[in-house]
Amino acid sequence: MTTRPAAIALRTAGFLPWLVGAAYAVRTGAQPRTPRPELGYAGNYLWLVTGAEPSADAVRALSRYLCLTVDHGFNASTFAGRVIASTGSDMASCLLGALGAFL
Repeated sequence: MTTRPAAIALRTAGFLPWLVGAAYAVRTGAQPRTPRPELGYAGNYLWLVTGAEPSADAVRALSRYLCLTVDHGFNASTFAGRVIASTGSDMASCLLGALGAFL
């Protein structure tokens, strides 16, 4: 496994939607679903959380929301993660610090 920070960040970004979807499924008594890469990022996230085939409108709405969130600001947990990352800390510390600020 590579230890380059950019590769770790991309791997983590790809894993988090499944982790959130699996946690939600377990919490609601359902089985975690297998990702479907053909749905893309937003569509796959909707599939993992709901278990239903996402509509094109829902995928488009979530995609636009995610773009707006990234382009126009971020919350305290994102800021904390970015500050920790700017110190040269490892990815795990950045994620844990962001999670701590989120909770």
